[in-house]
Amino acid sequence: MFAEYQKQVLDFYKRKWNSGDLSLNLMHPTSAKIKSECLLVFEKRSKRKDETMLRSFFSADPTADFRLIIKKFETDKFKPLNNYLKNSTGKTEEKNIELLAWLIDFEPRPFKPENFVDEQGNSEQSEKKDSADSELSWIEPEVAETETTSEDPSGLTSGTSGDEMGQPEPTSIGPTDVAPEEDKKVSGNTVGRKMVLAGILLVCIGGIAAFLLWPGRQAGEVSPPRAPLGSEEECMYWTGDRYQAIACSGKTDGTRLYALDKDKLMHLQKISRPDTISRRGVGHVWYAKIDGKIEFYTSAGFHPVYTDIRLKPLTLYMYNKYIYHYQ
Repeated sequence: MFAEYQKQVLDFYKRKWNSGDLSLNLMHPTSAKIKSECLLVFEKRSKRKDETMLRSFFSADPTADFRLIIKKFETDKFKPLNNYLKNSTGKTEEKNIELLAWLIDFEPRPFKPENFVDEQGNSEQSEKKDSADSELSWIEPEVAETETTSEDPSGLTSGTSGDEMGQPEPTSIGPTDVAPEEDKKVSGNTVGRKMVLAGILLVCIGGIAAFLLWPGRQAGEVSPPRAPLGSEEECMYWTGDRYQAIACSGKTDGTRLYALDKDKLMHLQKISRPDTISRRGVGHVWYAKIDGKIEFYTSAGFHPVYTDIRLKPLTLYMYNKYIYHYQ
């Protein structure tokens, strides 16, 4: 299925090339230009879904500063992709196709088998299902045969009735206690269900009464709902410069709630005064570029509002460019 994905990525590249929608680096590519384009694209649109591909191509760890990694990356390692673009009839590694898809903003990416079909219209996922069904069709008769041919000590198969052997089935004689016992179980279950339903009904009635008798409601006051006594704060929200823990039912103004993350709660804060950042903050302070402005944070992770943007570690270059003049 990757062959179909590769074809669509290349066709997309050719269409953009013919329409002049590619950058100058990709209109007439060289290994050095592809490297430069990687830097530009990373600064312009760094998305979470591309991280696995970038780590794989550049052999980087999850906390690496990709900007530095790309700058130090050997230019010759872009040569296979450059050769492929100049001679598209050849073959290249899958990682080069994924990098090209990222550079030209092809969607959907990265490659997922279920998104692409072959010339017969079959996806890899459907092929696996058909294969599994085929195997199951061979297994089922064998299982059925095993169930019906197991022997008991009398020499008769357990799946064969007395009629099939030419003998009448034995008839039980005398009273049995099975039916009364089953009646008792059914009766007990019915009583239990009724008690559960009655309890639920009482809880609902109590909730409605509490709402109607809520202090201040009749006077037109609106009070924020409070978490039940004894409940734990299992959610948090972004206040603008830090996360604040709160009960999951504690916000009504449309504020976005997140599952409580104690690490973010304790360590991730926005640095509102860049002049407080010294050179020792290089590698220990994190930043993101939002609407053309640089925001600084105290911990790694993703931007608390634009959650698809990863925070990057502060480099000496960024420090000199955006912070040094404050000192």
